[in-house]
Parts: sequence; C-alpha cells; structure tokens
Amino acid sequence: MPSRLAGVPFRQWLSPNGQWRVRPIRDEEVAAVARLQAQAFHESSSFAPLDSLLYYVFQGEVLSGLQQKMKYSHKDGFCCLVASAASDPDTIVGVVEVSLQGEKDELKCLSEKGFVEESYAYVACMAVDRNARRAGAASALLGAAERMAGKWQQNWVLLHVYGDNFPGLRLYHRNGYADLYTDPEWTRSIYHLQGCE
Repeated sequence: MPSRLAGVPFRQWLSPNGQWRVRPIRDEEVAAVARLQAQAFHESSSFAPLDSLLYYVFQGEVLSGLQQKMKYSHKDGFCCLVASAASDPDTIVGVVEVSLQGEKDELKCLSEKGFVEESYAYVACMAVDRNARRAGAASALLGAAERMAGKWQQNWVLLHVYGDNFPGLRLYHRNGYADLYTDPEWTRSIYHLQGCE
C-alpha cells in the first residue's frame, strides 16, 4: 500500500472513470444507508404475511448495528463509506463498511501462505441499490475501501462472500481478489477472499 496515504484524511474519492464519488457517511445518512443495506441483505420469508414485518425488524437491527459501530468504533478502525453518482452527489447508491480486524483464523491462513501480519482491513456489508448495479459503483466502493486500508497502513483487505453469490464473486475476482480459503460445504460455501496491492 502507498505510504503517502498514511495520516491523510479521507474526504472523498472519485472513481478512475469519474462516474462515482465515494466518501465517509454523514450522521444524517445513517437511516438511509441502513435501508439500503436491509434491502440488499433481507431474505424473504416463506410465510408471505409475515414478510413485511420481518423486513422492518431486520431493517431496525441493521440500523441499530450501524449506529453502534459508528458510535463505539475507533475512527482509525472503522469507516462506513457511501457512493453516489458524480453527477448526483446527494443520492446514495452504495455502501461498504471497512474495519481493522485481527481474527486468528484469517491471520493463520495468511501465515500459511507466507504472509505474517498482525491485522488486516476487512470489507463487510457492501450493498448497491438495484438501479445502480452493474455500472461500476461496487468497484468504486471496493477501490475506496482499499484506499482506507492504505491509510491504516494495512497490506491486506479480506472479505467473506457466499459461494452462490456469483455476481459478488465475479466482482471480487475482477478487482484482483483471490480465494484465501473455502469453508466446508455444510457452512453454505462461504468463500474467504484476499486482496492486496
């Protein structure tokens, strides 16, 4: 990672094609971002009459979790980034959470591959509005997350993705991420991916 980013405030990042602007979330945007994440991650109930209620409960849990992370996480260990079209900077179309982690299992996998690290940047909860998908917003969010990892002087960016999330797998592989390990089949085939610069 470029050392020149260390200590530089992350205000915003414009994607290489100039189409997307990524910046840290503002406090007044937390509810809208939680709605975006809930829409992306909510799985419909098999019992339709309860689905609407379950969605709102899930959305409340997402909102509460994001508020807690923003309130209690150290500013140099957690960041929620939002994306908008450069032509419409007030409309959020994507989100990603980046945090510093040091989970033993992941560090052990890196060590087995010859990389001894004490921590890594972890990408989670990335979501893009349905109307903005397949247009580069997710790649812009991922690029900004990697810049944040560089600001934190991290050599590795890790994430988890379900094995049946083929669009996600394509996105990560297209952006240079490689499989670190795959959980046993009984754990729903979660791929653990690594990225580095």
